[in-house]
This record gives sequence, structure tokens and C-alpha cells, in this order.
Amino acid sequence: MDSTSTPPSTARVALKYGLLTGLAMIILYMIMNLSGLAFSANRGVGLFNSFATLFLIPCIGIVLAIKDFKSQNSGFMSYGQGLGLGSLVGGVTGAVSSAFTTLYNAFIDPTAISRTLDIQRQAMEDQNMDDAQIDQALAITEKMLAPSVAIPVTILMLIFFCFIYSLVISAIMKKEQNELQV
Repeated sequence: MDSTSTPPSTARVALKYGLLTGLAMIILYMIMNLSGLAFSANRGVGLFNSFATLFLIPCIGIVLAIKDFKSQNSGFMSYGQGLGLGSLVGGVTGAVSSAFTTLYNAFIDPTAISRTLDIQRQAMEDQNMDDAQIDQALAITEKMLAPSVAIPVTILMLIFFCFIYSLVISAIMKKEQNELQV
């Protein structure tokens, strides 16, 4: 990159990879729902889904975004640019995936939340919790699944996790441009 050209926009790269990462999360969500695995009481399935949606897919999105940014910036990226890029990817991913999930639960499969709550009820009954505890826990869960709570919480959670992941990924992938290279 010569001194007259401008560096690429982290926002533009983050938007592109946030949308792609959100799409990957939607595809996983659809696979889990259409296969019935989302409503399985199997702990392994739940752990895999959590690992994929909270770690694997976002990390892949961040790495791809950083690679693309660096390729547009003559191989250079500062640590701060990487942190910002990863956090923005998380925000866009959270917005896309939570909006889709809300629309899916409202219009495509309105029974999804009640089936999830039924599975949680059964798991709590299996742990010998009393009915008052179960009802209280499910009331809290139902409030957390309401769109007015779920959307902002999902966005903030993904921004936070992606920021944490970006701390490490950016440290590994950064390549500062020193004064002599300009």
C-alpha cells in the first residue's frame, strides 16, 4: 500500500463477515431445528451446539475477516484494528442471528419456545426439583426468550465473546506497519 491510498474500512469488512458468520449460525440453527436435535435432551448435542455457536463459528468469522482486511491492507493490521474488527463482526453476527431466531420463533415455528421449555421442565424434574422451583426457573427463562430481551442480550453477548476472542486472534495475526514501510 502506498502512502496515498487509504486503508480498507474495518466496518465494511466486519459487515461482510458479520453477515456471513450470522448466516452460518442461521444454517446451524436450522439444521438443529429441522433435525429435531435442538429439542433433544442429549447433553452432548447441547454442548456441541453451544460450542459451535459461541466459539467455533465466531472465531472462524473473525479469522476470515482479519485475513480479508490484511489482504486489502498490504498484509498489515494493527492490534487495535483486529480488536475492532472482531467486535464489529460479533455485533453484526448477533444482530443477524437474533433477528432471524426471533422471526423463526414467531412465524415459522411458534412452538419452538414451548418445546424448549418442556425439555427444560423435564430435565429439572429429573433432578428432583420441586414444582415451585421449576415454575420460577421457567418463568425467568421465558422472559429471557422474549424478543425484547433476547435480541439485545444476544448482540451484547456476541460482541463480548468476539472481543475476548479477538484479543487472542489479533495478537497472533497482527502485523504492524512501521515508519520505514510506509
